[in-house]
Amino acid sequence: MTLHAAALRLPLLLASLALASACSSEEPATEAGTDTGTECNLFTGAGCEDTGADTGTDGAADATEDTDGSGDPHGSGDEDTTLTGAAFGEPCEVDSQCASGLCLVMPDRSICTQPCPPDCPEGFACAPAMIPTSPSTDTCAPADFCEDGDSDTFGRGPACAGTDCDDDNARLNTVSAELCDNRDNDCDGQSDEQVATNGDSCDTGLLGVCQSGALTCVRGNNNCTPSQTAGTESCNGLDDDCDGETDENADSEVLTAECYSGPLGTAGIGICQNGLRFCADGTFDACEGEILPETEICNGLDDDCDGIVDDGFTIAVYFRDLDGDGFGDINDIGLRTCNRPANSATVTGDCNDGDADINPSATEIAGDDIDANCDGNELCFADFDDDGIRTSTSTSVATSNCILAGYANAATPEGDCDDTRASVFPGATEVVADGRDSDCDTAELCFTDADSDGYRSEATVSSANLSCADAGEASSAVPLGDCDDNDNARYPGRSDLCDEVDNDCDGLIDEDVSVITFPDLDRDGYGDATAAGTFTCLLVPGISTNNTDCNDAVAIAFPGSSEITGDGIDGDCDTTEVCYRDQDRDGYRSDTATIISFLDTDCNDSGEALSTMQGGDCNDQTNALNPGRPERCSDGFDNNCNGVIDEIGFCTP
Repeated sequence: MTLHAAALRLPLLLASLALASACSSEEPATEAGTDTGTECNLFTGAGCEDTGADTGTDGAADATEDTDGSGDPHGSGDEDTTLTGAAFGEPCEVDSQCASGLCLVMPDRSICTQPCPPDCPEGFACAPAMIPTSPSTDTCAPADFCEDGDSDTFGRGPACAGTDCDDDNARLNTVSAELCDNRDNDCDGQSDEQVATNGDSCDTGLLGVCQSGALTCVRGNNNCTPSQTAGTESCNGLDDDCDGETDENADSEVLTAECYSGPLGTAGIGICQNGLRFCADGTFDACEGEILPETEICNGLDDDCDGIVDDGFTIAVYFRDLDGDGFGDINDIGLRTCNRPANSATVTGDCNDGDADINPSATEIAGDDIDANCDGNELCFADFDDDGIRTSTSTSVATSNCILAGYANAATPEGDCDDTRASVFPGATEVVADGRDSDCDTAELCFTDADSDGYRSEATVSSANLSCADAGEASSAVPLGDCDDNDNARYPGRSDLCDEVDNDCDGLIDEDVSVITFPDLDRDGYGDATAAGTFTCLLVPGISTNNTDCNDAVAIAFPGSSEITGDGIDGDCDTTEVCYRDQDRDGYRSDTATIISFLDTDCNDSGEALSTMQGGDCNDQTNALNPGRPERCSDGFDNNCNGVIDEIGFCTP
């Protein structure tokens, strides 16, 4: 035994002794579990079974024990005995409870294990992929352990024949043959590789050379791939393009090939031409239809196929000349021959072979819409502004018909005096003072400025001066608006005078020097507030420039005037009046007490009095005291308001 193995055995031995002592104790169990009394072997698992709700004293320590007797190992009174840092062979539930960080979970138990190499303890063997959380780490496991779900002897554990990539399928393991089923049958991490049927011959279902193929497994399916793809059809007795036909061309006709047995370089020259060979039974037959060189004769052909027609004969090109003017029809391609035909010419260029006056040597006539000299041009008159009136100037234009943009024929009226403007021609409407003779009559229509004040009217006058600069004339640049072209004192912009004349030609009279006035009948300088205003520049007595007089019949009533108490007039035009008081309504007013009337200005409302009412009321709170009352004796009042109380000789008992 190695030193390392002995070191691993020591803590396990101590743990075993402690558990064995606990298992052999004669003290009865205190909880509902049943103790088998068998010694617990941590390596094999024998005697460590927990047969009750709580093993308590059987030596196979639970992660948590029911110490409070409640039947719930997680009760509030239970002692937490969760293992942490457990040694090799000790029970565990998760990796974190083991000192090695590796908890080997088996169907009947789970124990802490260790990585290997180094060597495993006796009874254990090194096995791969035992810990799900560390699949790449080889770990120690019981030597007789094999977890084999599909009973194919392959699974997880040292006792298995090998590893199993699918323990629910006995057909998938490391010794299974790979099949074309999109599965990893041999557990090598690949699917459908090296399938036994790959490369076997098969029928693709296609036609011709594409029919034969080889099997290839693709994603679980045996595909039949053609051994040869469709190509160009050739004469070999095979269907090369896989269309179901043999030795045919694109039109499904018999395949052919050009042939020629004449001298090299003569095929396609002169009369010589290739023949054809037809494909039959996979081979081409004899050449048919070829034309070979012959002896040259005068027939307009290259009989000997040397590229020269009628060589050895005098040859010229003749053109059709039906009008006999010595020029052949320009549209005739000509005939190269050694025999001159009738009605022909050796010079071409006649653009009208039905008229002898039309040929390249003829003289051009301007504007007749005929290309007489056949140069592709016609002499046309200018009508550049396209106003329908031409000039007398002609120019050569690439046309045979002068009725086109910018040009005119001889039938078009002549006389345009400005061919750059479509609005200028004889009979056009003259535009006043535009500096142009629009109707081509050598005169211009100008505006008038008869009084020469620099402002024109709408009136016009004919002038030989296109600029309209003569005396009494005006151009369109001269301001319009003279309301009296015979008076140079009246024009737009002139200052208004108070003369009842529209001096500035704005349609208004004296408006710049006039103001709105109102009647001032009482001539107090304030106009009637109720009257309509009048616009005038003549300010005379009896009118005012304001309308603030609230009473234009009384000269003392106007804004700012002094108010006179009790006169029944709103003297300062503030809509109120200062009245005397007669509160006891005895017909006598106070001499000093006043009241402001807001209702009206007549001082005739309750408690009010005019200045015309008799004054002297010494007590305006009672109508028993006033100047019209008799004095009464011994009442202690000045009844008649004469300033004396109970005066002797005047009072009555």
